[in-house]
Amino acid sequence: MKNKLILIIFALTFLFSKFLISDQDFIEHLLDINLNSDNSISVKNIANNKILRGSFSGNIEAKNHTNFNNAKIECDLLGRSYKGRGFSCGFGIIEDLQGFCYIDVENSGMLIASWQCNTSAGINGDASCLGKVNIEQGLDKFAGISGFGKISMPLAKSFIDKEKISMPMRLNLKIKYPLSLN
Repeated sequence: MKNKLILIIFALTFLFSKFLISDQDFIEHLLDINLNSDNSISVKNIANNKILRGSFSGNIEAKNHTNFNNAKIECDLLGRSYKGRGFSCGFGIIEDLQGFCYIDVENSGMLIASWQCNTSAGINGDASCLGKVNIEQGLDKFAGISGFGKISMPLAKSFIDKEKISMPMRLNLKIKYPLSLN
């Protein structure tokens, strides 16, 4: 009886310890994206709102993780631009955007991520779109991958006037790889 109790306690301790350390398995990836100038964003005016849709692309620089260095990224977006409460209790143009990004790592596989962001004040006082990212699916080498993170990107209106893209896009991803990839 005593041996069975010890065995059950040992099994429960082992089982719960696996769940407690699982958050430590996420690896952080800082991805800086140099956006291309041939992006396509269209605007549809509806009353005082603008419906934004289109796509943009770029190349990833990831100096700390070679898996994603020189990978290509393509993103689709859909959103709304409207006059609302802005910074310092004033009124400004706000963008609420969402979409999907496809990260193509040459000869290795692809990641599909969903994202959403809205207008926020940047570090230098300039407006940018800040929000969240979720890894939806990994293909080929990245099959079984999971993760989440943050997105920081230029406002969609800056894609329309290609000369005004003042900041790169940045993804800060926390990715958990399947055991076979470690």
